[in-house]
Amino acid sequence: MQIIRPFQSLEACFGDIPDRRVVGRCDHILVEIIVVAICGVLSGAESWSEIEEFGEAKEAWLRQYLDCRRGYPRTTHLGGYFACWMRRRFKNDL
Repeated sequence: MQIIRPFQSLEACFGDIPDRRVVGRCDHILVEIIVVAICGVLSGAESWSEIEEFGEAKEAWLRQYLDCRRGYPRTTHLGGYFACWMRRRFKNDL
């Protein structure tokens, strides 16, 4: 199945964010985590668990546009990545 790429502008915008996660231990492509989080927030999600609920409810729709080989990102993936990214970002800004 060929994937349609309507999120190319988001991928272009966020695709160059360095992914410092351990290679081979990542369940999701970084840009997919970011796109799911943005779509969830734009749909009214206000927490990681609500973003996860969005991913669960819209999984079939998301699979049309994202690879999502291992499903949609769960709360632990979302919160864990963004918490780590924010710590690094805050540390670099000091």
